[in-house]
Amino acid sequence: FNIKNIDYPNHYHNFNFRLMFNSNGENIIRDKVISYINNNKNINIVIIASDSYFYKITTDSKIDYFNLNNYGNHGYNGTKKMKRKIDKLEKGTIIIVNTVESKLSKNSLQFNKEIAKYAMKKGTFIKKLDCFSVYEIR
Repeated sequence: FNIKNIDYPNHYHNFNFRLMFNSNGENIIRDKVISYINNNKNINIVIIASDSYFYKITTDSKIDYFNLNNYGNHGYNGTKKMKRKIDKLEKGTIIIVNTVESKLSKNSLQFNKEIAKYAMKKGTFIKKLDCFSVYEIR
């Protein structure tokens, strides 16, 4: 790895001393998502990404059931339960999905791609934030 691609200490609230890599412009992507969340604090925002906890904590947002979207984290029939939670989201809820993770092969990571794809089907596409897509429940 290249030492130039390390951001330490970084500028992320509550994660200042976490080793952050910036090899592919990750900081720019992170900053876009954080900015979007901060500019929409009055809207319920659900993030479906393997690192959604990072965005929730750095923006002082409420942690919810969606923030550990890995296979097995939601118990027996967890994927079905999460789909029902998506179905129950209020109109106007924003869902931010890491679309790159949702397209990776099934065995590449624990991220539950089925939930991400379901959320994308249920929402209306609003905009793209690099590797993230923003949807709204209507």
